[in-house]
Amino acid sequence: MRRSLATIGALGLIASVFGFGGSAAAADPAKDELKVSPNVVISEVKPQGSDGAEDEFIELSNSSLEESVDISGWRLVTCSSTGAEVTAFTFPAGTFLEPQGENESHYLVAGPDYSGAVSPDDQVELGIERTGGVMLRSQYNARIDGLGYSSTAGACVEGPAAARLPQTNTTDLSSQRNQEYKDTDQNKTDFGQILQSPQNQESV
Repeated sequence: MRRSLATIGALGLIASVFGFGGSAAAADPAKDELKVSPNVVISEVKPQGSDGAEDEFIELSNSSLEESVDISGWRLVTCSSTGAEVTAFTFPAGTFLEPQGENESHYLVAGPDYSGAVSPDDQVELGIERTGGVMLRSQYNARIDGLGYSSTAGACVEGPAAARLPQTNTTDLSSQRNQEYKDTDQNKTDFGQILQSPQNQESV
């Protein structure tokens, strides 16, 4: 009997060390991230504009009315028309998107020749292709949202691709998500073309 109890005790110790038995599995950070990530959407994009190829921007918005989201370490990724991915920007530590109706519910990243009236929160060369797309990934590489202008834009495109903006785009049109920030994973119907109206962290 003592030997049996000792054996059971040893097996219990092994199970606790290696994670066997009835204890809960370790949390998957990527899955945990996805619990809040649907609140953050790509809300407006301009691949190029009246000032050329680098007159570009990506705007993010928090669609939640209640929850703030920590986007520290999240990445903006561009896709080529063949689906090749390049990280264009990584959000710095301490970056939050607040709920709708509050300051800091948007974040604007723009290219070097950005021509909009609203100041960008960060300015870098994004390299958005008119026939490619853009995507948001978490710090764990989980895919959060995407906008593609071609069915071949890889992980950037969701459902049927969004309509492409004019090749020269001298009137500064942008692709803007519907005002309710709804995401049905259908780029063609989720985005329309309007005159650019990006918002930054100071916008409400």
